[in-house]
Amino acid sequence: MFFRNQKPHEWTFDERLANLTQFRFEVGRQSGGALVTRDGCGAMVEDLGGGQVKIGKAGVLLGGEIASLVSRGYELMAQALPELYEREPEDVPLKKAL
Repeated sequence: MFFRNQKPHEWTFDERLANLTQFRFEVGRQSGGALVTRDGCGAMVEDLGGGQVKIGKAGVLLGGEIASLVSRGYELMAQALPELYEREPEDVPLKKAL
C-alpha cells in the first residue's frame, strides 16, 4: 500500500481576512492591504504574496486612525492624525467645530 500525503492548503490573503470576521474583527480594505479593527484597537495587514502576511502598524484607534505612543518626558500620549497639525487652521475640521 502506498500512502499519499496531501499537499497543505496555502491560504490566500482574502481567505485570511475572511477568517478574521468569524472572530468579530472588522476588515476595511485599503490600497496594498487592509485595516483590521476590534474593540478600539487596529492593525494594518499587508499581503506579501505566496500566503505570507505582514502585520504593520498596530495600536489604539483615535479618529479612525491608528495612534502612536509619543513620549512627552514623564508621560506617554497617544497621537493620531499628524496631518491635521501640518495644514492651515481653516482646513482643520476640529478647530472649526470648536
